[in-house]
Amino acid sequence: MSVVGRNVNEFLRLIDAYTYIQENVEVCPANWQEVKDAMQSNREGTADYLASH
Repeated sequence: MSVVGRNVNEFLRLIDAYTYIQENVEVCPANWQEVKDAMQSNREGTADYLASH
């Protein structure tokens, strides 16, 4: 038997983030949730994201 982890909500958040990445051309920062902004996977996108948060 394989154990994913003790926090089911964290596992579901990771699935949501992975799905978002596959459907969009953006990446998810640490602790990302569906209601939060993601960022472009380049230097300018990262700088814009960090400047606004």
